[in-house]
Amino acid sequence: MKKDIMRRNSDSIETYEVSTEDGYILTLHRLPQVKPKGVIVLLHPITTDGIVFLLEGPTSPAIRFHNEGYDVWIPNHRGTPYSQKHINDDIRNYWNFGFHEIGIYDYSAIIQFIGEKTGRNDLVVIGHSMSSTSSLVYASLKPKEAEKYVKVFVLMSPTAYFQNLETPVQMVCPFNDVVENFLNKFQFHSLLTQEGYETSLIKFFATHPMKHLFIYFTDFLFGFTMDYEPAIFNNLLSNFPKSSSMKAFYHYAQICKGDGLFRMYDYKRTKNVQFYGSSVPPEYPVSNITVPIHLIASKADTCSTVKKEIIERHIGKGSSENHTVTTKDGYILTLFRIIRRNPRGVVILQHPVTCDGVVWVAQSNESLAFTLWNMGYEVWLPNHRGTHYSSKHVNLTTNDIKYWQFR
Repeated sequence: MKKDIMRRNSDSIETYEVSTEDGYILTLHRLPQVKPKGVIVLLHPITTDGIVFLLEGPTSPAIRFHNEGYDVWIPNHRGTPYSQKHINDDIRNYWNFGFHEIGIYDYSAIIQFIGEKTGRNDLVVIGHSMSSTSSLVYASLKPKEAEKYVKVFVLMSPTAYFQNLETPVQMVCPFNDVVENFLNKFQFHSLLTQEGYETSLIKFFATHPMKHLFIYFTDFLFGFTMDYEPAIFNNLLSNFPKSSSMKAFYHYAQICKGDGLFRMYDYKRTKNVQFYGSSVPPEYPVSNITVPIHLIASKADTCSTVKKEIIERHIGKGSSENHTVTTKDGYILTLFRIIRRNPRGVVILQHPVTCDGVVWVAQSNESLAFTLWNMGYEVWLPNHRGTHYSSKHVNLTTNDIKYWQFR
């Protein structure tokens, strides 16, 4: 994190280094308070580092919390520019980590260090996107430790189960194994390193006059944003992207193309047996989590969607059902049903390409599905073959080329 940016907004800054159990050396920045109201830990998303919480100047989350009297800590994950050291200079496979290792090693070291340094057992941990995933990993696998130090997790744009994924990125997930095997042959284990060609390419498209195309592209992938503050966006682009491990992306793709459950990394059958004692990766034991968690998601977010919650909030629990049907050629489709007693009629809403049935509830109360339901109709939302909710087949998997031979 560039100290000039931090000093521009704060008179004092402290820097610490902590070592993880597996030898990574992490840099933490702190905006201290003499008598703090509390301690806030800000965990950054993937392809960024802690500077993301300072880019808006005086209105940045870190500065605002500090001005309100909080002791603010800003860690940097392993692999980012400020946390690229390791206790072994000759270590191989440095980039062999994902959000799992960040959760059980980085967050364990970070939270214990901050707890001991401040003498507090009521840390407020705020995570965004991938850091929300890693927080769930940490809190589920080390629940006693988390309970000892953390008062609450606040997770923004949480990503774990991918059961309502809407981003076009999901179209790439079925080909994850092919991509992973190909890139591994060329020892391509990290993405967006400072000297990488892909970083130069992104920065080219993020400059004027290509900037607007970059904005449209990110909106297309991750959800529409109403307004971009020009100065803030310029700061973001000047400090984006940061290096990340490919393994985190592979893990997300595995969950996306799998059964939708929050599972550990799939090393394939033989290695899974060695690592887990099972041919299938186990689910993360989220039921073990004892620390309160608050989830925050935008309606427009295509990676962290809340469509099921929207349906239940609008019409009540128990008023929707999921059904599956099998086609003559073996595809297993999922249909959502919004139940209406004594309906005026039955309406079936078919979604367009690159979407699934949840597109009809994406606008909450103003959605077409709810409008029709409020008019007294029972509404059915089918999901076409190949979409997230209809990706199963009686004989094939999404890894099979034959599976995708439809139009």
